[in-house]
Amino acid sequence: VFFFFNFSPSPKISSLKMSCYDCDELFSMCDDGLNESENFRHVVDELDQLRGVYCNLEKTCDELKQESEKLRMQIKDQKQRNKDFEQNIEHTRTEYEEKLKDRRKRISELECENRDLHMNVCDTRKNQVLLCQELRRRELHEQYLVKIKAVIEDVCFSKANQDGDDKRKKLNTYKSMLQCLEGRKKKLETELSKLERMANPCHEERDVESFLEKIVKKVTDCKEIQDAKQKKKKPQKEKAPTPKEEEDDGGYSKVTPAKEEDDASYTKVTPPKEEEISEP
Repeated sequence: VFFFFNFSPSPKISSLKMSCYDCDELFSMCDDGLNESENFRHVVDELDQLRGVYCNLEKTCDELKQESEKLRMQIKDQKQRNKDFEQNIEHTRTEYEEKLKDRRKRISELECENRDLHMNVCDTRKNQVLLCQELRRRELHEQYLVKIKAVIEDVCFSKANQDGDDKRKKLNTYKSMLQCLEGRKKKLETELSKLERMANPCHEERDVESFLEKIVKKVTDCKEIQDAKQKKKKPQKEKAPTPKEEEDDGGYSKVTPAKEEDDASYTKVTPPKEEEISEP
């Protein structure tokens, strides 16, 4: 359509040039229109998103309104409860005031009773003094009787001292026998400890092995030895070192730590039960 409008009675070449130029403009305009349409689509998508956000906001507003109404109802209930609580407090105050009056009356009565009891205590103290004097007389009488009995026992039971000496001798012999048995027990305990050491691998040997392994690792990890190994390996680029040659470098063999399975080789010795140990 644009081609026909721009057609002029000029020569054909000029008309063709003009038409070509106008077509380029048309294509550019079409491209601009497409870009604008894409932008418009983006705007429409954003508007749809905004509509969704607006709908969500309306929902949240409705929910907040409902929650606010619930809170208002709760506030009303709480106010009513507070009023009831105040009424209860006033009622309890009156009750406690009445109870306090009754207790004060009771305290006055108890004070009177305490006075009477104090008078009775004074009377009992006087009686206690008299009783103590009588008890002292009886104690003196009993002391005299005990002294008389001691004199009679010294005279009558002189033979019992000889029997006591014999019993003391027997006790001394029993004590000496117990000391001998204790010595034998200690010897047996030392022998048992030696047997347990023979059965179990000594912990000191394990410590020595671990210490030697640490020393070997430190020597192999030394920088000077590693530098020497690298210098030996550098000129031998053509041949790949075999695992045997790696072990022969520097004359040090790699030390592999003991596996956990090797610990199973050690026999565990269970301590003997109390019933199995026989007394000497």
